[in-house]
Amino acid sequence: MKNIFWQKGSIVLVPLALSACGQGGSEIGAPQVTPPLSEALPTSLRSTAALRVLPKGQSLAMVGGMTCGGTESNIQEAVYQRLFCDGPTKILSLTDSIDSRMAEINTRAQESEKTCLSGDNVDKSSLLAFPAQLESNVFSQKYKCKDIFGDGDGLMAFGNNETNWWLLESGQGDGTTSSGISQAWRVTLADDGTVASEEAYITIAPKVSSGSATLAGSSMLLHLLVDTTAGTVEATTAGGSIGFKHVHFRSNATHVYVSGVRDGQTSTEEVCLNASDLSVASGGVTDCQSLEEGLALTALGRQAYSAGGLDASGAQNVDMSALADFILGETDLSDISAF
Repeated sequence: MKNIFWQKGSIVLVPLALSACGQGGSEIGAPQVTPPLSEALPTSLRSTAALRVLPKGQSLAMVGGMTCGGTESNIQEAVYQRLFCDGPTKILSLTDSIDSRMAEINTRAQESEKTCLSGDNVDKSSLLAFPAQLESNVFSQKYKCKDIFGDGDGLMAFGNNETNWWLLESGQGDGTTSSGISQAWRVTLADDGTVASEEAYITIAPKVSSGSATLAGSSMLLHLLVDTTAGTVEATTAGGSIGFKHVHFRSNATHVYVSGVRDGQTSTEEVCLNASDLSVASGGVTDCQSLEEGLALTALGRQAYSAGGLDASGAQNVDMSALADFILGETDLSDISAF
């Protein structure tokens, strides 16, 4: 298997219908992925309590009893600590990475003309074998430009048409003897050019020592779906050393639905939270019935991985031993023009 992988309402420049800028270059016009995601998330999940600055003398109100660096005694605390507080698996930090790379590329694009921008997309979907894709909307990836990081630590690739932008950040490290963080995005635009939806696969590949396949550190595959019109965010992930074996959550303006199995546990925990403060909803899981019934992503779960000491959990559709394969390299994109 060979795989991998800018604000709701923000104006996206017309794709590649570019105005002259500076010394013969022009804007790329790619959308940022973090702002639409952040806008769709409940305010309680956009910034962590530990980072809030309050007026002198005002006490810090905990979010649903949770603060960064706190306990992980239930599934909602584990999700909060691992996916929304600072750390290697914080979603908004991972997405900031791809936005920063594209901003850097955009700056360089204004300095001189880049011929790849006017080229055709090359469909690389056949190289990708993501588990649990939406059957009615198979995840595609098409690129016209690539940029190899100067330190040899990975690459960016991107392409677009009138409807979609495809963005790839692939591989910190070689994916075999070190960590590899990669992400692939398909951003779909509305008729007015704003972001309508985003879908992404993000992977943190296993760290391994030379001659060893043992996992060391956080390893995961995450599937993310953002609907800016409905104001919903859905994510499902499976992995090791991330606080839980697998988890599935979906949020809107009023509630957050969470279901998963924590590390060291065997039973599934399911909870409905109030989006305003992440407290447990008074009506229990029933208050999240519409969120649960609207789940669009197939839940991810991990296969057993003896070398990492991990048991199977959930759907068992994520091969932990092959996470490092979810990285495309320069050879895979040899027919994509350099930026």
